[in-house]
Amino acid sequence: MTSFRSLNALSVVALGAVLTLSFPGFSSAAFSARTTATATVTAAADWTPPTVSMVEPGVFVKGTLPVVAAATDRETGIAGVTVQQLPPGGTWTTLCVPTGAPYSCSWNTRERADGQYSLRAVAADKAGYQATSAPVRTTVDNLAPTVTMVDPGATLTGVRTFSAGNVADATSGVARVVLQHAPTGTTAYRDLCTMTAAPWSCSTPTAALTDGRYDFRAVATDRAGNETVSPVVANRLVDNGPALAGSDVQAQNGGATVGRIEAGDALIYTFNRQVNLSSIVAGWDGSPRSVQVKFSSGFITNDSLEVTGANLGSVNLRWNYVNSGFSLASTMRAATETGPDGQSRTVVTIVLDESPSFLQTRVASNEGTMVWSPSRAVTDLLGRPSATTPVDESGPADKEF
Repeated sequence: MTSFRSLNALSVVALGAVLTLSFPGFSSAAFSARTTATATVTAAADWTPPTVSMVEPGVFVKGTLPVVAAATDRETGIAGVTVQQLPPGGTWTTLCVPTGAPYSCSWNTRERADGQYSLRAVAADKAGYQATSAPVRTTVDNLAPTVTMVDPGATLTGVRTFSAGNVADATSGVARVVLQHAPTGTTAYRDLCTMTAAPWSCSTPTAALTDGRYDFRAVATDRAGNETVSPVVANRLVDNGPALAGSDVQAQNGGATVGRIEAGDALIYTFNRQVNLSSIVAGWDGSPRSVQVKFSSGFITNDSLEVTGANLGSVNLRWNYVNSGFSLASTMRAATETGPDGQSRTVVTIVLDESPSFLQTRVASNEGTMVWSPSRAVTDLLGRPSATTPVDESGPADKEF
């Protein structure tokens, strides 16, 4: 038993010697170790950049408008957003720095040159990560278009072409042109027609307008919403009334004897519409004018008269007032009045300034109805000639003078 124990002891000693020779740094000495310091290891809470985008402000912009960015970060939150601009031919610069959500600020485009701009937003989160949005493009246009109203003519009738001229816009282009009309001297403009493409004109029946005088203008709007109103083409006459013709003829007794031609007697010509007075006598404006009235004998009946040098045609007196032909100094004047149809019409009045001799005239014993044959030389305000259809005196037959 003792020998076995001795043998085991020797084995242990031998094993120790082997280990010592094989691993010289190995020691069989007993030891113990401990630490008194503590350490905290923290893992990062945000490894993801924020999400940011730019709201498109519109294809064309003008004036002052909001620019808006959207930014989110699910981990640490947004620390700040910067909106940047890229002008035509320039580099990215800061446009504004919104103070907080919603990330919006004002952009005064009037401080920029017209042209195409790019906008983007740069967002940073509280972990220090940044992200830049995709750019959006818009065109700044603060310059209004150009436009003029083409003169449609002094007098308008039937179907006429109305046009705008000098229509242009350098940046966004012209979106539409509206032609407008208003009674002369007023601001009550109403649309005549609207065009969205060249040629900037329209054919319009002028009968859709009440006869009268009108002002015309053109209004152009570009695609950014800028508007230009043209200078006014003023005081143009729309006239779609009936053709010029005689309406009535009357005589008034202003002398001492009924039925005899004398000083003070008058003859009144009424047209159905307004006359160009210069077509009756060149340069006449309707003010009192000296003329000669020529009376001719029709022998038993049908005596007649004409105004010398005036395009008033002839009047058949339809009875016997004249023994032999003569002319009398007279005064002619014209006035404009409104007829029963609401149409303005011209009335020409001739008053005899002197009396013929008693041998040249006689007192008519019968009543008659005069007939006036107007002259085609007289014209309306549109230059259209008068009808020559004979006009019978209205009312009951009477002794004319």
